[in-house]
Amino acid sequence: CHPGRCAAVRVGDRTLGIVGELHPRLQQASELATPPVVFELLVAPLLEGAAPRFLGLSRMPVVRRDYAFTVAERTPAGAILEAVRGRVPAFVREVEVFDQYRGKGVEAGKKSLALRIVMQDTDRTLTDSEMEGVVASIREQLNEKFQAKPRT
Repeated sequence: CHPGRCAAVRVGDRTLGIVGELHPRLQQASELATPPVVFELLVAPLLEGAAPRFLGLSRMPVVRRDYAFTVAERTPAGAILEAVRGRVPAFVREVEVFDQYRGKGVEAGKKSLALRIVMQDTDRTLTDSEMEGVVASIREQLNEKFQAKPRT
């Protein structure tokens, strides 16, 4: 691979392969006009786990809630996601960090993160109190564990 244009493919701490542009020396030797992207991947470890299951499509509405907060600069977003994902009800389909901000309006030594929370039940429409309860629970959990403060 090209020294500056390649990446390791990892699952947890385990390296399963590499992907990137072909090394310039090999590109020239092969007389290629543009560098091809190449990869090598161990497939067996990918087959070890359970295959994804189809859950069916829901006719119920999808609800998205965004929540922005500040935490200490050194707090990893992954730790926040892990903590939140472990304690949400089954109707929460997705929790992701969609924004990270440092600068004007954010205290020095802090960063602002924004979570998107996607909720949907397959059998019924969620109530406002259920949705707000999820957001309140996440807010409370982040405050307790990471001293997160809502961003205004």
